[in-house]
Amino acid sequence: MPSPGRHCNKISMPIVFLPTSFNYASVYQDYVQAYKDKHGSDARIMSESTFTNIWKSLISSLQFMSAKSDLCKTCKIMKMNIQYTMQYEKKLELTNDYLAHLNHAQEERDYYNVNIVKATEDGKRNSNIVKSQISFKIFDRCTHIAYDWAQNVQIPYSPQQIGALYIKSSRKVHLFGVCNTGNFPHTQQINYLIDEAEMPDNGKQGKGLNCTLSLV
Repeated sequence: MPSPGRHCNKISMPIVFLPTSFNYASVYQDYVQAYKDKHGSDARIMSESTFTNIWKSLISSLQFMSAKSDLCKTCKIMKMNIQYTMQYEKKLELTNDYLAHLNHAQEERDYYNVNIVKATEDGKRNSNIVKSQISFKIFDRCTHIAYDWAQNVQIPYSPQQIGALYIKSSRKVHLFGVCNTGNFPHTQQINYLIDEAEMPDNGKQGKGLNCTLSLV
C-alpha cells in the first residue's frame, strides 16, 4: 500500500534499475526461454503485451536505467558498501579502496585526453585534404579512434505521434558511433545503424565487451 499522504500513483517502494541494454522485449524473450526450459516447448505462454502490462501494474519499482543515468557499476557498489557498513575500520578500508578506484579512473581519463590532444596536433600537421572521414590518414605519431554506443531509437519516429501508432510496437535501432579525432580539419563522427535483428546472438549479449569489439 502507498505510504499515508503519498499520491496513489507515486511509487513507494525502492526502485531497482536494470542496465540500459535491457528492455521489455529482451526480458520477455528471457522469460519465454526460461518458461520453455522448465515446462516444455509446447507450454502456452502469455503474450508480450500481457507480460509488459503485468510488469507495469505489479512491479513498477523495477525499471530500466536511462542512458544519462548509466553509472560506473564499481562506484555504485563501493558507495553502497560504505553507506551500509557499520564497523569503523571496515568503513575506512572501503573508503580507501573507493578513493583508489577514483584515482585509477582519473588516470585513465587523463591518458585518454592526452592522446586526443596528440592525435589532434598530429592531424593539424598532416591535414586531410580529401574531406573524407572514411579514408583514414597515415599519422606520424599516433591515431585516436573513439567509439561508443548511443541511446537506442525507434522507427518510425515522430514527436507528434498519431493515436493509431501509439499502441503498435516500433522497430528498435541501435546506434554505434565511431570518430577519428585526428582527422583534422574534417573531424566528425560516423553513426552506424544496427537493426535489433542484426545484433549478435539475437541481442542476448547486449552491448557488452564481446559485441562492441566485434563491431570495431
